Amino acid sequence: MQRQKPDTLIGCCGLRGMECEAGEMELGIELAPTYWGRYAYAIEVGRALLDFGFRELGLEVISGSTVSANARSNRLAEWFGAEVVAIRPGSSWMSARGWNEVHWRIAKEMWERRMAR
Repeated sequence: MQRQKPDTLIGCCGLRGMECEAGEMELGIELAPTYWGRYAYAIEVGRALLDFGFRELGLEVISGSTVSANARSNRLAEWFGAEVVAIRPGSSWMSARGWNEVHWRIAKEMWERRMAR
């Protein structure tokens, strides 16, 4: 939601547990293109999801993936303190553009250290 217009939908987000190990979930943030790179929405949403996942759900690891060409998502994961665990060829539409799929993860301990600074 946008601060000046709290009833405006700006995207979706969540933690997904499908195909994850016990104690792990995948973080997803999908902002509408109008909001890409603006107002630090992704930081605010990501921080809230990481806090919720680690504190309320008792997760040990939160992971995610993005396209290598998505510099903003890669910087966001880095800002959170996540580490890249794999870079793999993506689907055919990614490969056609010379892009890969970047997988990252952050452990609860790393998040807590990051937030203690």
